[in-house]
Order: sequence, then structure tokens, then C-alpha cells
Amino acid sequence: MTMIRNYALAFTAAIALTAATSLGGAASEAQAGNKNGAYFAGGLVAGAIIGTALTRPVYAAPAYGVVYAAPVQHCWMQKEFVGYNYKGQKMYQKVQVCD
Repeated sequence: MTMIRNYALAFTAAIALTAATSLGGAASEAQAGNKNGAYFAGGLVAGAIIGTALTRPVYAAPAYGVVYAAPVQHCWMQKEFVGYNYKGQKMYQKVQVCD
């Protein structure tokens, strides 16, 4: 986006400079009293300067591309040995295990 804006600004400045130089050199002694061309050229140059000042990028804090997120935990239910009952049989209970 900024490259397109920079190219457009450079193109506009080049046109304004070309117009200012062509209109400034076209005045002869017979047309010295007519100042419309000078006002037009001055307006183009002033517009180019003001346009350049307004399109200048504004400073912003640097944005870093790395985003740290919590790792995804994978959890599952698993039987865990808890001991023997009064008959001597193994006892298990389900517990949640996460890696």
C-alpha cells in the first residue's frame, strides 16, 4: 500500500514540476503583465509540497510478528492403580492425564 502511495506521489510531483517549468519559461515580454500562469504553477508546487507533508507516514511503535501462545494440552482419561480391596482384587480409578 505504501509503495503505491509513494509511486503516486512521485508521479504527481513529476507532473507538477514539469508544469511549473513549462509555464514559467513560456512567459514573454508581451505577456509579462499576465500572472495567471505563475499563480497556476505556484499552486501546483504548493499543492505538491502540502500533499507530500500530509502523506508522510506517522511513527508507530514497532510491532513484532512473534506471538507467544500457551501450548495446546492434550488430555485423556486413564485408569490408575490405587491398591487392593478387602478381597485382594486390584482397584483402579479413572484420572485425567495431560501431557
